[in-house]
Amino acid sequence: MNWDNYLKVSSLVNGLCALGILATGLVLAHILKQKLEKIFLKHTKDLTVKLFAVKAAYATTLVAIVISALSRLGIPTASLITLLGAASLTSGLAMKDYLTYLIAGLILVTSKPFRIGDSVDVQGVTGVIESINLFTTCIRTETGETWHINNAKIINDKIGVKVVN
Repeated sequence: MNWDNYLKVSSLVNGLCALGILATGLVLAHILKQKLEKIFLKHTKDLTVKLFAVKAAYATTLVAIVISALSRLGIPTASLITLLGAASLTSGLAMKDYLTYLIAGLILVTSKPFRIGDSVDVQGVTGVIESINLFTTCIRTETGETWHINNAKIINDKIGVKVVN
């Protein structure tokens, strides 16, 4: 038996399997993304939550697919997973403030202390809520000024709300 030919065929088969994993995984990830969008469209009226959840699920699926394909090629993935964990921890610590704003935005979106169109008094700014984003909330004052206030500051402050029906 010629080991060189066996190794070439084995490498070719592993390469084709890895490509198959990637192709199938990308198709399944796209289908998952579409199904989640339909589910959230039916059950969630809040666009911000829908977009965040769908993107997070899609990105997680893509990472799992790539790791599976690399594993099939014989590349040790344990160290890659450890590296991804360390990178996540490092970037999480580096982006602590932004993550605080993000979590505050999710709290605002889910708890709904006010809605778009409500008149509010937040951080000394009185006006109408124009948009609630993941990091900031946009308020337009009576004079036409637009203020973008960090959601973490809104969560930690008193909020005066005059609900508009």
